[in-house]
Amino acid sequence: PHPKDTFYIFDEGHHLPEKAINHFAHFTRLRSTKSWLVQTDKALTKLLKQNPTLSGEFASQLEQVPEQLKQLQEQQQMIANALEQQAEFDFSRQERFEKPRYRFEHGVVPEPLREMALVLKASFLQLTDRLSRLHDLLKKALEDDLKLGVDRSVIEQLQPFFGRLYARSEANLGLWTVFSAQDDAKAVPTARWLALVEQGSELDIEVCASP
Repeated sequence: PHPKDTFYIFDEGHHLPEKAINHFAHFTRLRSTKSWLVQTDKALTKLLKQNPTLSGEFASQLEQVPEQLKQLQEQQQMIANALEQQAEFDFSRQERFEKPRYRFEHGVVPEPLREMALVLKASFLQLTDRLSRLHDLLKKALEDDLKLGVDRSVIEQLQPFFGRLYARSEANLGLWTVFSAQDDAKAVPTARWLALVEQGSELDIEVCASP
């Protein structure tokens, strides 16, 4: 039937506003991301040691990633400390049915925080570009037999791994790009907020931005 002649029933409709916001939202979790950066640094350092025959552009690009990851760990910790102070969340307890939130009024992030976010945006842009290039080289090695200095079986294992690294880095880039942006004064502001969430047995701060 035509939509005008139809009644729609939404079960659990009180969740719709949050679902709609989250659908368009960018977000990252601070402690989780720092842990990911540390683990990725270790994994890639191990990869280089275990495969000394890696050669060409792939090897030269890969050798630069661990240093980028270490730099990002420091930048991530700096903004995490600043956001914790801004939100003043109580990490000793968490509400069971509602995540504690800190909303930036009119979506305006204080300038010192915005400058930190701009630094993270630039760093994640560099990392995302490099991971994208590494993933493309692995794909080319499989499709066009580009020589990387390791067996094809190793390349087949590395391609999905680098695909996941690229996707997570790109997601962080998207968040910090929107979080650090300055909205047009005449436009509807972008919502920017922090939420205290469960991360395993610990608590983490989720940084969010959504139209």
